Amino acid sequence: MLQHIALARILVVQPILAERKARRRQSTARISNGHAERRRDIQSFENYQPSKTILVWACIAAEAATMIVGFNWGGWVTGGTSRMAATSAGDAARGELASAICVQRFNAAPQATAKLVELKALGDGYKQRQFVEAGGWATMPGQTSPDRRAVEGCAATLAT
Repeated sequence: MLQHIALARILVVQPILAERKARRRQSTARISNGHAERRRDIQSFENYQPSKTILVWACIAAEAATMIVGFNWGGWVTGGTSRMAATSAGDAARGELASAICVQRFNAAPQATAKLVELKALGDGYKQRQFVEAGGWATMPGQTSPDRRAVEGCAATLAT
């Protein structure tokens, strides 16, 4: 009788237990398989060693992107552009200063009120500038002719 029980156990129970173990392994393998794939991806990324060509092209692309962003939106300018901006700012400042001196000279001149009425009566901006030039108020010391910006600024200030 013990032999029959042992034989029944070998033939019936062991295959059932083996099947249960196999199912557990499969479900565990499915769960750990996803983790293993992720681990493999991370390890392959960490172990990746790009060639020198790829590194050089990546550096060139990064430099180009930096320059495009810097010059378009970062406010960067070239040396020539900054020189032109500085020159025009200096010219404008000199014109404003010369214009202020011209207005002061005009007001200090004899019969300033009569000449101011005469200037305003001209009406045309070109004729007003010619009037200021002819009066000599816009000619700065050491110069033989008046500065264009000084004449324009002086005439505009006096006309208002």
